[in-house]
Amino acid sequence: MIDVKGKWTLITGGCRGVGRLTAIEMAKLGANIILQGRDKVHAEPVIAELK
Repeated sequence: MIDVKGKWTLITGGCRGVGRLTAIEMAKLGANIILQGRDKVHAEPVIAELK
């Protein structure tokens, strides 16, 4: 596995489905997440979970 701790990752479609799961897993590995989605309302629960 590549070391992503401290690296920045852009997750498109990160509010639902595979994008959401990818964002969560990358955060667990220590990556900084830039979350992109269509609607802020859907992004807020994911952001709270990532924190």
